[in-house]
Amino acid sequence: MNKEEAKKRIENIMEARITILADLPEDELEALPDQRNEAEMQGRFLALDEGKSFGGRHATVDCPICEGKDTLTYSIAYVNGHIHAQCSTKDCVRWME
Repeated sequence: MNKEEAKKRIENIMEARITILADLPEDELEALPDQRNEAEMQGRFLALDEGKSFGGRHATVDCPICEGKDTLTYSIAYVNGHIHAQCSTKDCVRWME
């Protein structure tokens, strides 16, 4: 992959990520942890050890890259805010963070 292809891939992932976050209801978006706040992250992991659940979200949205209808499937872990996503269209976007 050359530099331009890598740049385009990153742009596509960022566009898809924005689409996913825009799909979240406001209360769920506010419930995501601030990944820059190490104390909050550690507190959530400790709470998991104590049996508290932070749940998560799993859904499908239209892909902004290939414009496929309901092809971008994602899950968000509310304990750390990580997104796992993949478009079902061949050679489109997929990532985990």
